[in-house]
Amino acid sequence: MKQNQYKMILSMFCLLLFLMISFRCSQNQFSNHATTILTIGDSNGEGAGKWPDWLQQNMGKHVRIINNSVSGRTVGFDNLGKKSLNTLKQIDTILAEGCRNSAGGIDRVLICLGTNDCKAVFDERQEEVPLNYQKLIQSVLNYPYPSGRSPKLILISPPPYGSEASGSIKYKDGDKKVKRLVSQFRNIAEGFHCQYIDIYTPMLPDVEHLTLDGVHFSEQGYRIMAGLIQSALQMPDVE
Repeated sequence: MKQNQYKMILSMFCLLLFLMISFRCSQNQFSNHATTILTIGDSNGEGAGKWPDWLQQNMGKHVRIINNSVSGRTVGFDNLGKKSLNTLKQIDTILAEGCRNSAGGIDRVLICLGTNDCKAVFDERQEEVPLNYQKLIQSVLNYPYPSGRSPKLILISPPPYGSEASGSIKYKDGDKKVKRLVSQFRNIAEGFHCQYIDIYTPMLPDVEHLTLDGVHFSEQGYRIMAGLIQSALQMPDVE
């Protein structure tokens, strides 16, 4: 009888030990999982030294950023006559590529667009921009992600224009159009219950010192963008 009790106690101890080890391993596996962020942007996000690059450096090894930013990209216009620069038309392709490059699925999608939608060539189509923005959000939210879980969508305002660009023919009055978009995009984000990060307002006072040509930014400018975005990402999730 005593021998049977001893075997039972030993078996229970081994089972408990196994469960504790399994739980610890699952905890380690979770803590070692890198958060995967897909960034979708334009020339201010494309290439080394731009805001996604600094964001990656700031957030370290526990975050993996897949940067899908292309110079000239808009929310929903064929910029320069190219469909490839129309994010609304390309979003399924962008998300599919992001999913292929993420082992465990995409955790967050960051979209920072709008600068090129304010070019002078699109002056007569400004009313389309917020409508295209809503369609873009719906496409991201409704995409059939292979992981079976949808990433959190975070919307970032376009940065401010500098006077050198807004006074040019190509970007005439771009500062006024971007300012209007910042408010419109915020309202749309709230309607979809998405987090909205305003980089326009805090960068506006120093924009003349942070841009190289009124549209593209200096290293300091991109580091400031990344810092603003990083700080906002550490806020509690929007339910």
